[in-house]
Amino acid sequence: MSKSMGQGWRGWLTVALLSVCALVQARECLSFIYASGGRDYWANLQTNVAREGERLGYFIYDRGVVDSEHLIDDAQIELLNVAVARRCRAIILAPSATIANYNEILRFLPVPVVLIDRNPGLTSQYGSVASDNVAIGALAWKRMKKHNPAIRQVLVLPNSGRVPSTEQRLHGFIAAARKDGASVLYGPPIDQAIGRGRQTVKAFIQGGSATFDAIFTPNESSTTATILALRQLHLAGRYDFVGVDRNPLIADAVRNGEMLATMVQDGEKMARLAVELADAAIKTPGKPGRNILLPPFVLDRQALRNAR
Repeated sequence: MSKSMGQGWRGWLTVALLSVCALVQARECLSFIYASGGRDYWANLQTNVAREGERLGYFIYDRGVVDSEHLIDDAQIELLNVAVARRCRAIILAPSATIANYNEILRFLPVPVVLIDRNPGLTSQYGSVASDNVAIGALAWKRMKKHNPAIRQVLVLPNSGRVPSTEQRLHGFIAAARKDGASVLYGPPIDQAIGRGRQTVKAFIQGGSATFDAIFTPNESSTTATILALRQLHLAGRYDFVGVDRNPLIADAVRNGEMLATMVQDGEKMARLAVELADAAIKTPGKPGRNILLPPFVLDRQALRNAR
């Protein structure tokens, strides 16, 4: 390569790198901080937030590849600090219920925070967007009773950690079931780690200490663990089983008749509204945000067939 060609190549590269740096700097940062729980749910929400941020000209800073099963909730504090250090203009946060004084932490942050997916009693002047979790539970019971009006005893498997969103789903389900005269049996709390959750469900059912006609699980990790446990016990399809959230295993169980249905959250709309709330908080900081609840939809075999 001649000297002039080499200098020309280096000059072109320098101009290209400066152009890329200018483009990156021109795109303002939004931070997305998810919580522990179902891997596929958070990965889907992360993808939708990134797409909606791109649509409005933002770069989304997040934790990268979702590993929500092993996320320590206290890491959210560190991630909030990182978002501020990176000069993100706003934060979209799925707050952990285990962090004390979260309201005061949010109050002292120098950037607006929009809540997404859940709200464990926090106040955000910039708004929140989440599924109507009580409605998720009530709709799950409605679907179950429609299939089998004779259900008398339902096993509910709560998520460990008493996450407000799953607690609200359980409350909605149990209130609707009891109103129709069904009894509710509480099973053991299910760990968010799928392997441990599967072992817990398997041991409980093998114990044979209680009888039940149906099963309700309130989130992706508890639903996935229950499917795997029932398969191991050769009991898949025996119970009227309704869960919450979607991943390939859950969709397969619905398609095969192992589950009646699963209640699915609208992650695409949730992400769009959260990014729009964050954008509004940046552009009109004095304007209060909205608190939005989204209805769920039922994913059953008919819905899967129609989606083909």
